[in-house]
Amino acid sequence: MNPHFITKTSALALICAAGPAFADVTPQEVWDDMVKSYGAFGIEVEGQTSEDGATLTAEDIVFRVTIPEKMTDEDETATFELTSTGWQFVDNGDGTVSIVLPETTPVGMRGTDKTGEAFNVSMELTGENQEYLVSGDPDNMTTEYSADRLTVKVIEAMAEGEAVSDLDMVYNMHDVATRTVSTVREMREIEYESSVASTDYTMDMVFPEQPKEDGSGPVEGSGGVMKASGKYGATVMSASGSVPADGFTQDFSNTISSGTNGSLTATLADVSQTTEVMESGQPLEYTTAYESAEMEARIGEDGLHYGGTGTGMRIDVTAAQVPFPINFAAETFGFDALVPLLKSEEEQDYELGLELRDLTVNDEIWSMFDPQAQLPRDPATVSVNISGALTLMQNLAESFESDTPPGLPNSLSLNELHISLAGASLTGEGGVTFDNEDMQTYPGLPKPVGEASFELTGSNTLLDTLVGMGLVPEAQAMQGRMMVGMFAAQTGDDTLTSKLEFTEDGHVLANGQRVK
Repeated sequence: MNPHFITKTSALALICAAGPAFADVTPQEVWDDMVKSYGAFGIEVEGQTSEDGATLTAEDIVFRVTIPEKMTDEDETATFELTSTGWQFVDNGDGTVSIVLPETTPVGMRGTDKTGEAFNVSMELTGENQEYLVSGDPDNMTTEYSADRLTVKVIEAMAEGEAVSDLDMVYNMHDVATRTVSTVREMREIEYESSVASTDYTMDMVFPEQPKEDGSGPVEGSGGVMKASGKYGATVMSASGSVPADGFTQDFSNTISSGTNGSLTATLADVSQTTEVMESGQPLEYTTAYESAEMEARIGEDGLHYGGTGTGMRIDVTAAQVPFPINFAAETFGFDALVPLLKSEEEQDYELGLELRDLTVNDEIWSMFDPQAQLPRDPATVSVNISGALTLMQNLAESFESDTPPGLPNSLSLNELHISLAGASLTGEGGVTFDNEDMQTYPGLPKPVGEASFELTGSNTLLDTLVGMGLVPEAQAMQGRMMVGMFAAQTGDDTLTSKLEFTEDGHVLANGQRVK
C-alpha cells in the first residue's frame, strides 16, 4: 500500500473529525474508546486529560501513524503526526456525551516522509455551529457530528528544514453532517455516512528564485507563482466494515485473513478546478471540470475492488509554448479493477476495465495534421473490459519481494473491446482457458484454449484518406492490408471480421485457416 495514500487519507480524516468511532456514556469512557478506535486503524493517540466536574478536557493531543520500513523502501520508518488541543468531553446527564471543540483549533502536522526528510505544517481548523454528540452503550455507540462550515487554513509549512514561503491555502466545507455507528463484538464493526453540501478551496504559492551556480545571486527570470482554486457540489459518502478490536497488525495479509473488511461508496457533483502558473516568465493555465462522479471500493478476503465513473469531463489548457488552446471533453469515463490478495488453492476472480467514451478535442488540434478536415472528427471511444480466474500461490503483498510470479492464470475473458476513431471502429469479444501444465506449446507461457471474434469497420477508408494526406506511404499501407488479410475476411462494405481459435492441439486458426 502506498504510504503517501495512508498519510493523506489519515490527515483528512483527522482534520475534518468526520468519522471517528467515539463511543460510551461518560467522558472518560468516550476518551478511552477514542484511543482504542483510532488504535484499531493503526493510529496511536496520546493526550493529557483532566476532569472538572462533568467535563473531561484533553490537551496536547497527538495522532501518530508509523509507516513500517517494509513499506517505505528506505532504511528508516516514516512517521506522521497530527496535533490538536482543547477538546472537551461533557457529560449531558442523560446518558449522552457532547464533544466540544474550540471554534478555532490550532492543528499541527509533522513527520518524516519515506525518504527521511522532515516536514511540518501549522494549520487552523475553524468550525461554525459545531454539534458533536455520542450516545449508546459501550458496545454499540452512535456518533453524530454537524457543522455549518469547516475551514482548514494553512498558516505555515516547512519542508526539508526550510520554510515554504508565501503559501496561502484555505479549504472550506459547508453544511457538514456525519453519523457513525460502532459495534464492538469479536471485531469492531463500523457503519459510517456523511454529506457535505459544497466545498471550495484556494491556494496561492510563490516559487523561489533559483540561485546561480557561482553563488552570485538568483537566476534572472527564475521563480514564479501558482494560483489554484476549486469548487465541488454535493458530496455524499457511506462506508462500512469490520476491523480487529485490538487493532491492525503490520502484516497486511494476516490482517485481511483475520476477517478485516470494508466497503465505501461516494458521489461527487459539479466539480470545477483552475490552476494558473507563471514560472520563469512562462504562463500556464488549465482547468478541469466534470458534472458528476461516483466511486466504489471494497476490501476483504475475496480481494480488493476499486472502481469509479464520471460524466461530463472537460479539460482546457492554455500555455505560452502552444499558439492555441487545448480542449478535451468526454461524455463518460471510468475504470474498474478486482485484484485477489490472499493465496489459495482455489481459483479467484480478477477484473480490469477502462472506458473513455465520446472523447472530443478542439479543431485547432485536428488542424495540426488535418488542415483540410479530410478525416471524420466524430467523438472517439476506448472501452476495454477483461475478467477471469487465477490461482494465487503467494499473498500479493509478499509477492512484491519475490522474484517468482505470484500466481498463474486459469482463464481470460474479453468481455468488451470497443475502439473508434476517425471513422474506423474495432470491436471484439471472446475467452480462453489456460493449461498451466503445458508450458512448451507456447514456450514459457501456459497453453490457451478458446476463441475470440473481432470486427473492424471503416479501416480501408481511413487508410486511403491517410495515404491521400501523405501521412502514410502507399507501400506501408499495402503491407498493412496484406497483414490484416492474413487474419481477417471481408464480410461487407469496408467491414473485416476475424475469428481466432486456440485449439487443444496447440494450433491457432484465423477464420478456419491455420496460422500456427
